[in-house]
Amino acid sequence: MGMAYDYTFKDVLFFRERQQIDVQNETGDFVGSIVRTSEEAKRQHVRKGTFYAFIGLDGDSRCSISVEKRGLASLKGYSYFMNDQTTEQTYQLADVPVAIYLYFHIKGKIKGMTFEAYQDWDESIVLKLNKEKFAAISFNEHTFQVDIQIIKEVDSFFVSPAFLSLIYCIFRMYDIEREIIDQALDLL
Repeated sequence: MGMAYDYTFKDVLFFRERQQIDVQNETGDFVGSIVRTSEEAKRQHVRKGTFYAFIGLDGDSRCSISVEKRGLASLKGYSYFMNDQTTEQTYQLADVPVAIYLYFHIKGKIKGMTFEAYQDWDESIVLKLNKEKFAAISFNEHTFQVDIQIIKEVDSFFVSPAFLSLIYCIFRMYDIEREIIDQALDLL
């Protein structure tokens, strides 16, 4: 049912600082880039290596995400800052505490609406606003292809390539840490 703004990009195995991942719309037009940097993290109180931003066609940052430093409280789940540079608003998302050790699931209030994203049984990431599904993100582990499909028309912020690609980056951080934990448990 894809609408005029489905997005796609190719993830990388090692996303180095200052590297760019180009995001395209469904017609193959470049719409912006995801970048990873630690420069902003030094000024904000966030975990090192967790700052991702979406840069628009004009070279300006549109939106960014990072993980809040919380010490041992992080064992219950992470808290994420999402900064919308176009409106200068900051939103906070958080892992669902019980789910963090089972599967990816984040929630938060954004623009007065309840947002959540979680990993579904088919391994895609389901995005909901006020409990209604509006988008899905799929990732192919073999090709590193990420496909984002808009299912329902909602507020433009939630269907922007900046917001959607950064939600994928939150999942990416979760997935990398889950792999590290799985490997450590295998050694026991």
